Amino acid sequence: MISGNLQAQRQSERWAYSNLGYIVLGYLLERISGQTYEEFVEDNIFKPLGMNGSGMFSFGTVIPRRASGYWPRSNGIENADHFDARLGFSAGSLYSTTGDLLRWENGLFGGRLLSPASLHKMITPFKSDYGCGLYIKRVKSHLMIEHDGNNIGFNSDMAYYPEERIAVIVLANLNGTVTGEIARALAAVARGETPPLPSIHKEITLSKEILARYAGTYQFPHYSLKIVTEDKHLLVEFANGGTFPIFAESETKFFAKLWPVQFEFSTDDHRQWTVLTRHQGNKEEKGFKK
Repeated sequence: MISGNLQAQRQSERWAYSNLGYIVLGYLLERISGQTYEEFVEDNIFKPLGMNGSGMFSFGTVIPRRASGYWPRSNGIENADHFDARLGFSAGSLYSTTGDLLRWENGLFGGRLLSPASLHKMITPFKSDYGCGLYIKRVKSHLMIEHDGNNIGFNSDMAYYPEERIAVIVLANLNGTVTGEIARALAAVARGETPPLPSIHKEITLSKEILARYAGTYQFPHYSLKIVTEDKHLLVEFANGGTFPIFAESETKFFAKLWPVQFEFSTDDHRQWTVLTRHQGNKEEKGFKK
């Protein structure tokens, strides 16, 4: 017999955020409704809420006032690569505006989309601070229901503070924009508080010897990351083959120019460089060198 605490721990260990889960949900939605994902969202969300500036994204479709995506490079800001938006499907193929997303927030939390029981289940933490597609946590005593996102050339963050009925929506068309920090600063302004100072990351150059001590594979709770040296910076490699460079801002702290994520290396009890902490938004994870 498995004890309650051990069973809960094992259940928690089996959970990890994944876009694939939302793709499966989109597939089930199509099978159950008999509509395409685009038709279902249009008929049941966009039209009822008056979200006339939202739809399925496509580079082949001319969308009036569509923003272009950019990303930072060594020689300045460049146009981001085009990507097949259909690959995102129900995990990230929609476009919208701040005005439409405010209509979404008002509709969701105003009871126009879900029953009170379904909404309660959606915003009740189930695994760690995650509910049904939303993070639920307290930030400096304020209850916040939030989710961020990023894609090639774009970053976003949406947060709702139900106790104050404050909705904050930040859309950026430049990778590396710290939309989560901007959203929290705007919420502070709306409450009449002093907003937190934004993070400013300035690249410095480290010796090859310092960079080399961080190389290795680090095991996180639900995934592993491989760190390798590349020229004057480090490269993060994912198990699926994806990579992105990170740049030093101190001897132990590194940041990504494309995504709002930072890494910090530290020593273990034996003063060996075996600990890697990943910071992204309000989330923090620790990995240990294998």
